[in-house]
Amino acid sequence: FGGVPAVFTLHNLAFQGVFPASTLPTIGLGPEVFDVQGLEFWGNISYLKGGINFSEKITTVSPGYASEIVRPELGFGFEGVLARRSADLVGILNGIDTSRWTPTADPFVTASFSVDDLGGKREAKRALLSVAGLPSDEAALARPLVGLVSRLTDQKGFDLIGASLTELMSLDAAWVMLGSGEHRYEEEWRALAARYPERVSATIGFDERLAHHIEAGADMFLMPSRFEPCGLNQLYSLRYGTVPIVRAT
Repeated sequence: FGGVPAVFTLHNLAFQGVFPASTLPTIGLGPEVFDVQGLEFWGNISYLKGGINFSEKITTVSPGYASEIVRPELGFGFEGVLARRSADLVGILNGIDTSRWTPTADPFVTASFSVDDLGGKREAKRALLSVAGLPSDEAALARPLVGLVSRLTDQKGFDLIGASLTELMSLDAAWVMLGSGEHRYEEEWRALAARYPERVSATIGFDERLAHHIEAGADMFLMPSRFEPCGLNQLYSLRYGTVPIVRAT
């Protein structure tokens, strides 16, 4: 464009911007881009495919994801397009803002701790239980506390969690979930919170303060994603000494 190279970044190949071919004139593009080397995708157009085909370089959020998306099982129909551009495809590992996500000086969490002194982790747990509306007495502090911050979708493994709820709820553990997504999962977690008010807290939506409290105060963080370009919450969890429980993804 004007002689300036374009770099296109893929975050999640499952979101593809697919629209009818009749959309082309409405966005000021001619029929010449309705081609397999352009935007054409199974008789429709794909903005994602256009980004891949018309960029000089393509980046994605981890070296592992870059190698996965050229294979059929995680290519979502784009594996051939990406394999053709493999010489220009590179994975650059996502990182986190360690000045904003830090247990030594988190602006949202008053309790502080570090890798050398975990003493404040217990107070962070008490604060999380209180913010989440769960009991925060000594018995509650002794019980394992599992945190979740996620989109509520099959991709993030919420179908796997749903299939195991009877077993999970039989554990002597507490759960704090923050997220939104598919209606069935939102209702499932609302029902869990109503059924187990002493052990389950569910907040539908997003609350940055609560997200920080979950990372700081939970003992474990659950994210059994079926596929995961690069999960930032798992990185936050490691930063806060909150053990991530994940699939081999």
